[in-house]
Amino acid sequence: GYSWSQHRKIDFYQQGLVNAFSDLGYEVHIISINEICPKGSVIGISKDFSSKKFSEVLESIKPDFLVSMNHAGLFNEVLTSKKYPIMDLIVDELSHLFIPDALIADNFFSNNTFIITTNSRSYKHFRHVCPKIVSDHVSLSPCVSDLLKNPNVKQKYNISFIGSFLETAKAEFIFWKASIHKDKEVLKNIIALMAELTHDYHADFDKLVTKHDLNDFFKELALEHKDVKYYLSNHISSRLRLDTITKLSSLGLRLYGNDLWLETLSHTPKVLECFRPGSLLTSRDELCHVYNSSKLSIHISQVQVPGSLSYRIYDIMKSNSLLILPWNKNSDAFTFFGKDCPIPMYKDLDHLYKLCEYYLDHEDERLELVKKCNDLVTSGFSYQDSAQQMLKLANLNFESNGLSSTTDVKYVSSDQFKKSLFDIFR
Repeated sequence: GYSWSQHRKIDFYQQGLVNAFSDLGYEVHIISINEICPKGSVIGISKDFSSKKFSEVLESIKPDFLVSMNHAGLFNEVLTSKKYPIMDLIVDELSHLFIPDALIADNFFSNNTFIITTNSRSYKHFRHVCPKIVSDHVSLSPCVSDLLKNPNVKQKYNISFIGSFLETAKAEFIFWKASIHKDKEVLKNIIALMAELTHDYHADFDKLVTKHDLNDFFKELALEHKDVKYYLSNHISSRLRLDTITKLSSLGLRLYGNDLWLETLSHTPKVLECFRPGSLLTSRDELCHVYNSSKLSIHISQVQVPGSLSYRIYDIMKSNSLLILPWNKNSDAFTFFGKDCPIPMYKDLDHLYKLCEYYLDHEDERLELVKKCNDLVTSGFSYQDSAQQMLKLANLNFESNGLSSTTDVKYVSSDQFKKSLFDIFR
């Protein structure tokens, strides 16, 4: 999978799954796909990378099975190897999957691939597009959490939000170019396009661009439609997060996020009040402590995945904190927990403010809902459950290698995937 941390190590949630397999006695080999990208990037493939050698290294490890996060590393040579089952754990929006243009798989999945998706929209998509022989290998499974509720932790924070501010510079460049364009309708059309994208992210974007007469403008900027959609989506999501934090700042919200938030603080004094100095959480324990110390924890959806439930939502549901979600008729909260799901949901920012204000003033009702949410995720929502599901799909016993104690975890060096001089100059 990809690693997003400063030192290119896997994130808290990937580490949880690795620990679960290790605790079951499996030796785990980790490949960070960042290592095959051009230096300093998280997209594209380095020129000296060999997918053939990549596949050969995997085969030399002789794995019982392979786990890929968001299709990472599943090149043609890997998919067609058939020497081990592949668990393709898809937790992101479909357009964010690992599909390198130069090495795109002839068949996106193979007969030995098991697709495990954590949101119902992706599940329905794969059930529809996969060949019949593979469709039985598609399953819907919620995200999991290893957070332990700690009733002894004092809930000293009213509201918390943990989340990134997404990169918006490319969208702002588009706005600037539109604002100085000789055709004064271009900026109005961009705003109208964004309104439709906000309403329905999965609408045909090419048709929307044509509808708003923006084809020539994006050609002038040498921007492909898929890239424009990505840049504008980031801006919409970040704008919503800014507006939400600003709305709740007077209720004592605490914001924890990435360094990109710092670029907004001089322009948004209310957000500045909420942002915690040094608030890039560096350990799983710190993240868990924030949730256990908060009376309320809010979720702010990204426009790309409005109804999906991320790992952090399950962290909150297992904690001392009351989760508040944005309402969506297709929310996976209804998929996994039924139409009578007890999680409070807001329809707009005014409604969210009123909900927060109410539950901060009505502690007994807040605690009652916290217990109901805790009970929903008591069983079947651990990393051990997720690991055992994959082992079952791979037809392996939970301790099939005979080891009962925690085993080694190894990072595989990307040097083994490099082309030889002969390959480069051939």
